[in-house]
Amino acid sequence: MEFMKEIVELGKKSFDKWKLDSTQFNYDLYTYIAAGTVGLIVKWINKGMKESIDSLVKKIDNFAQIFVKV
Repeated sequence: MEFMKEIVELGKKSFDKWKLDSTQFNYDLYTYIAAGTVGLIVKWINKGMKESIDSLVKKIDNFAQIFVKV
């Protein structure tokens, strides 16, 4: 659970990076992206972490950018 709290805190910082306002839609969007991010990390761990962390981070960032204009 601590891991999820850390992801939520990192996501809050992303609002500044993505220049998002604090509307309910944006919080819901963040929740959607965070859940997918956790899913990808869990999948990465379960598959033995064979993909590099840099590759995983790039994939997560690319997926997030589909929903948010940077």
